[in-house]
Amino acid sequence: MDHLIAKTPLDKKIKDLVLPIIEQLGFELVRIRFFDKEKATLQIMLDKNNNGIEITECAAISTTISAILDVNDPIDNEYNLEVSSPGINRPLTRKKDFVNWEGCQIKIKTTEIIDQRKNFKGVLRGVKNDEMLLEIEEGTIG
Repeated sequence: MDHLIAKTPLDKKIKDLVLPIIEQLGFELVRIRFFDKEKATLQIMLDKNNNGIEITECAAISTTISAILDVNDPIDNEYNLEVSSPGINRPLTRKKDFVNWEGCQIKIKTTEIIDQRKNFKGVLRGVKNDEMLLEIEEGTIG
Protein backbone atom coordinates (compact mmCIF):
# COMPACT_ATOMS: atom_id res chain seq x y z
CA MET A 1 0.00 0.00 0.00
CA ASP A 2 3.09 2.18 -0.06
CA HIS A 3 1.95 3.55 -3.43
CA LEU A 4 -0.85 5.42 -1.65
CA ILE A 5 1.67 7.41 0.40
CA ALA A 6 3.92 8.43 -2.51
CA LYS A 7 2.58 7.90 -6.05
CA THR A 8 5.00 9.47 -8.52
CA PRO A 9 8.74 8.89 -8.88
CA LEU A 10 9.35 12.41 -7.51
CA ASP A 11 7.07 11.78 -4.53
CA LYS A 12 8.97 8.55 -3.83
CA LYS A 13 12.34 10.30 -4.09
CA ILE A 14 11.21 12.95 -1.61
CA LYS A 15 9.84 10.26 0.68
CA ASP A 16 13.23 8.55 0.75
CA LEU A 17 14.87 11.86 1.69
CA VAL A 18 12.51 12.95 4.45
CA LEU A 19 11.14 9.74 5.98
CA PRO A 20 14.12 9.03 8.27
CA ILE A 21 13.92 12.47 9.92
CA ILE A 22 10.12 12.34 10.16
CA GLU A 23 10.31 9.03 12.00
CA GLN A 24 13.23 10.23 14.15
CA LEU A 25 11.08 13.17 15.27
CA GLY A 26 8.29 10.75 16.28
CA PHE A 27 5.85 11.33 13.43
CA GLU A 28 4.31 9.10 10.78
CA LEU A 29 4.19 9.92 7.09
CA VAL A 30 0.63 9.82 5.74
CA ARG A 31 1.11 11.22 2.24
CA ILE A 32 3.45 13.13 -0.05
CA ARG A 33 2.15 14.91 -3.14
CA PHE A 34 3.81 17.39 -5.46
CA PHE A 35 1.32 19.53 -7.35
CA ASP A 36 2.80 21.56 -10.20
CA LYS A 37 -0.15 23.72 -11.14
CA GLU A 38 -0.48 27.51 -10.92
CA LYS A 39 1.58 27.56 -7.74
CA ALA A 40 3.82 24.49 -7.32
CA THR A 41 3.28 22.91 -3.90
CA LEU A 42 4.91 20.04 -2.09
CA GLN A 43 2.40 18.68 0.42
CA ILE A 44 3.72 16.49 3.23
CA MET A 45 1.00 15.12 5.47
CA LEU A 46 1.99 13.75 8.88
CA ASP A 47 0.29 12.15 11.84
CA LYS A 48 1.17 11.21 15.41
CA ASN A 49 -0.67 8.28 17.01
CA ASN A 50 -3.75 8.93 14.81
CA ASN A 51 -4.30 12.19 16.70
CA GLY A 52 -3.01 14.70 14.16
CA ILE A 53 -0.28 17.21 14.91
CA GLU A 54 -0.14 20.70 16.35
CA ILE A 55 0.61 23.76 14.21
CA THR A 56 3.81 24.40 16.17
CA GLU A 57 4.93 20.85 15.32
CA CYS A 58 4.14 21.47 11.63
CA ALA A 59 6.29 24.60 11.71
CA ALA A 60 9.24 22.84 13.35
CA ILE A 61 9.05 19.88 10.97
CA SER A 62 8.72 22.21 8.00
CA THR A 63 11.95 23.96 8.95
CA THR A 64 13.81 20.66 9.30
CA ILE A 65 12.42 19.16 6.09
CA SER A 66 13.07 22.38 4.19
CA ALA A 67 16.76 22.20 5.07
CA ILE A 68 16.97 18.59 3.82
CA LEU A 69 15.22 19.50 0.58
CA ASP A 70 17.42 22.57 0.05
CA VAL A 71 20.57 20.46 0.33
CA ASN A 72 19.33 17.61 -1.88
CA ASP A 73 17.29 19.81 -4.27
CA PRO A 74 14.93 17.13 -5.72
CA ILE A 75 12.59 19.72 -7.29
CA ASP A 76 13.92 21.84 -10.15
CA ASN A 77 11.56 24.79 -9.90
CA GLU A 78 10.32 27.03 -7.10
CA TYR A 79 7.59 25.59 -4.89
CA ASN A 80 5.78 26.04 -1.59
CA LEU A 81 6.29 23.46 1.16
CA GLU A 82 3.10 22.60 3.01
CA VAL A 83 3.41 20.39 6.12
CA SER A 84 0.05 19.45 7.58
CA SER A 85 -2.00 17.06 9.64
CA PRO A 86 -4.46 14.80 7.78
CA GLY A 87 -7.45 16.38 9.53
CA ILE A 88 -10.97 15.02 9.71
CA ASN A 89 -11.20 14.07 6.02
CA ARG A 90 -7.93 12.16 6.21
CA PRO A 91 -6.78 10.04 3.32
CA LEU A 92 -6.41 6.35 4.05
CA THR A 93 -2.92 5.49 2.82
CA ARG A 94 -1.45 3.03 5.30
CA LYS A 95 -2.62 -0.49 6.08
CA LYS A 96 -3.29 0.54 9.69
CA ASP A 97 -5.64 3.29 8.42
CA PHE A 98 -7.81 0.67 6.73
CA VAL A 99 -7.78 -1.45 9.88
CA ASN A 100 -8.56 1.51 12.18
CA TRP A 101 -11.46 2.77 10.05
CA GLU A 102 -13.02 -0.63 9.29
CA GLY A 103 -16.80 -0.41 9.53
CA CYS A 104 -16.87 3.32 8.73
CA GLN A 105 -18.43 4.95 5.70
CA ILE A 106 -15.80 6.25 3.28
CA LYS A 107 -15.53 7.82 -0.16
CA ILE A 108 -12.90 6.71 -2.63
CA LYS A 109 -11.80 7.94 -6.03
CA THR A 110 -10.01 5.44 -8.22
CA THR A 111 -7.41 6.24 -10.87
CA GLU A 112 -9.02 3.73 -13.23
CA ILE A 113 -12.65 3.54 -14.33
CA ILE A 114 -14.58 0.68 -12.72
CA ASP A 115 -18.12 0.02 -14.01
CA GLN A 116 -18.14 3.39 -15.82
CA ARG A 117 -17.18 5.40 -12.73
CA LYS A 118 -14.28 6.48 -10.54
CA ASN A 119 -16.11 7.65 -7.40
CA PHE A 120 -17.44 5.21 -4.84
CA LYS A 121 -19.08 5.56 -1.45
CA GLY A 122 -19.56 2.70 0.95
CA VAL A 123 -18.56 0.96 4.14
CA LEU A 124 -14.93 -0.04 4.57
CA ARG A 125 -14.85 -3.77 5.26
CA GLY A 126 -11.11 -4.00 5.88
CA VAL A 127 -8.06 -5.20 4.00
CA LYS A 128 -7.37 -8.62 2.54
CA ASN A 129 -4.03 -9.42 0.88
CA ASP A 130 -3.16 -5.68 0.85
CA GLU A 131 -6.37 -4.83 -1.03
CA MET A 132 -9.12 -2.65 0.38
CA LEU A 133 -12.59 -4.18 0.65
CA LEU A 134 -15.36 -1.64 0.19
CA GLU A 135 -19.01 -2.60 0.41
CA ILE A 136 -21.05 -0.51 -2.00
CA GLU A 137 -24.67 -0.78 -3.17
CA GLU A 138 -23.77 -3.09 -6.05
CA GLY A 139 -21.48 -5.35 -3.98
CA THR A 140 -17.87 -5.33 -2.88
CA ILE A 141 -14.88 -4.11 -4.85
CA GLY A 142 -11.32 -4.74 -3.82
